[in-house]
Amino acid sequence: MCPGMAFGLANVELALASLLFHFDWEAPGLSDPAEFDMTEAFGITARRKANLLLRPILRVPLPGSSASLHHIAGKLPHHAMRDLARRHGTVMLLRFGEVEVVVVSSREAAREVTKTHDASLICVAVAERHRFGLANVEIALASLLFHFDWEAPSEFDMTEASGLTARRKSDLPILGVPIPAPEAKGNSHGGASVPRDPPPPAPRHPPPPAPHPCRVAPPRQHRPASSSIPMGAPADLPPAAPRGALGAPRAMRDLASRHGPLVLLRLGGLRVVVASSADAAREVMRTRDLDLATRPLTRMMRLAIPEGAEGVIFAPYGDGWRQIRKICTVELLSTRRVQSFRPVREEETRRLLRAMAASKATPVNLSEMLSAYAADSSVRAIIGSRFKHRDAFLVMLERGVKLFAKMSLPDLYPSSRLALLVSRMPGKMKRHRQEVSTFLGAIVREHQESRTVASHDKDEDLLDVLLRIQREGDLQFPLTTDNIKSVVGDMFAGGSETAATTLQWTMAELMKNPRVMQKAQEELLGFDIPAGTMVLVNAWAISRDPKYWDVPDEFVPERFEDNKVDFKGTDFQYTPFGAGRRMCPGMAFGLAHIELVLASLRYHFDWKLPCEMEAANLDMTEETGVTVRRLQDLLLVQVVRVPLPVD
Repeated sequence: MCPGMAFGLANVELALASLLFHFDWEAPGLSDPAEFDMTEAFGITARRKANLLLRPILRVPLPGSSASLHHIAGKLPHHAMRDLARRHGTVMLLRFGEVEVVVVSSREAAREVTKTHDASLICVAVAERHRFGLANVEIALASLLFHFDWEAPSEFDMTEASGLTARRKSDLPILGVPIPAPEAKGNSHGGASVPRDPPPPAPRHPPPPAPHPCRVAPPRQHRPASSSIPMGAPADLPPAAPRGALGAPRAMRDLASRHGPLVLLRLGGLRVVVASSADAAREVMRTRDLDLATRPLTRMMRLAIPEGAEGVIFAPYGDGWRQIRKICTVELLSTRRVQSFRPVREEETRRLLRAMAASKATPVNLSEMLSAYAADSSVRAIIGSRFKHRDAFLVMLERGVKLFAKMSLPDLYPSSRLALLVSRMPGKMKRHRQEVSTFLGAIVREHQESRTVASHDKDEDLLDVLLRIQREGDLQFPLTTDNIKSVVGDMFAGGSETAATTLQWTMAELMKNPRVMQKAQEELLGFDIPAGTMVLVNAWAISRDPKYWDVPDEFVPERFEDNKVDFKGTDFQYTPFGAGRRMCPGMAFGLAHIELVLASLRYHFDWKLPCEMEAANLDMTEETGVTVRRLQDLLLVQVVRVPLPVD
């Protein structure tokens, strides 16, 4: 199982939530979202075939410093807070001298404070996914959805490109359009606000098998006891099956629907089993995990990967692989380590959002921008800084993704010397290996040199950890420089490619399904509350919000007769006794006192205003205090209507 799962999710979630929160999105020239091109490209992962070009429309500004408010006008702060909330949003950060106070004035925000986060009252926004991959994806995707609306072109291409991951074949042609909103809404860090933690986005496409001339093996009428692979129905495929047709996951799904969930294919001289059901996958990845734990390397892949330094992805199963994986899970990609890179993800997300906002409602190549974000976030976590050769790295990564997805003649016929002689693939693989090795070697050397002159108190990045483990030397299998280069290369590729591809497909799917886009944006509150900040819930304003109540400022007790809203802390538009862990424990005691005396006063007396005063003239002014008292004493004339019982 991928040890970088959480690292990737962290990269995706914040970015995606920020994109949805700050922007609405348009596809230029596209009137019907159903026409949005979702074509996949063939490859090891299901990239989009076309780049994702969208128009970002800013809907929530990228705030700078938080709002300052040293004095609240008037003597009724709950009124003033309600009025401020109407202008600036339902969650505001105010400064009273040196005290920072967050005021929430909506049911949804109150639920976050009093229920979801009532144990800590910190980080109402992004509760970080505790792994590296998730973190990189989450922050970028959430930010794009939060800050922009998006527009798509008339013909939205969803074609996938060939490669290790399922990239889009063409750039993502969508337009992010900023929508102005009050500047008081934001955080206190001087940068773009980030939305609260979204659900982690799942990859849309499983890695597809490589497409090549093959045929489905015919079934045996009576399977012998020694056979462990159920065969599908006989179906010969054409000797030159279209590579896009057979290689795509949909083609394999169609084969499985005709021939069964476990299909044996013959690719030239190779045999490949394709599992296409949950039960078959469980058999492969759990029941027989030990037997199938070593990842197969084709003849050409072997040329591109150094012997004995396969890294965590392709190392053969055994003690050496367990050692490398332990280093990754315990030292490099642990919960604590991934959380330590949160400032990096947030800074890179802010850079992404500012680049979007600067587009001035013109189409942006979201594919390129998301690839750059994923690369920068991963690289900064790995080597501690942004590197100047990022574009060259992305080109090299894309080439490697495509090379590793191709099956050449030497792969199909591994025993044939003639196939090796006539194919151009061996030369391409060797050149790619040399370029990658030179590139990674330069990064490691530059890092070692920079650390010799830098302060030793500087926080460790992932490459520092690997070099420290190498120096300590307390390992069963020594960690060589080639091992370090392979692990760094795996993390570069895994952290960049999967995060970028996931973000692109998620944004494309959201553009194709406007209902889901709108729902996702509505779920993102977009506030980050620092630890130690005072939080106040303006229950007075929430209980008078016209969003939840008809004629909220009028006394209409009949509204509760057929209303399922209760006052016991489960419906946050009406919380007279609070909610969550700090809900009033004396609720029943107080209700008992109020109900009996109020019913008795109404039953035994009629009531009049003194001096024939009109009801409309009764003074209803409030007094500032811990509770909302009347400013003036209540003077009434009582007339007995039902005699009091005799004691």
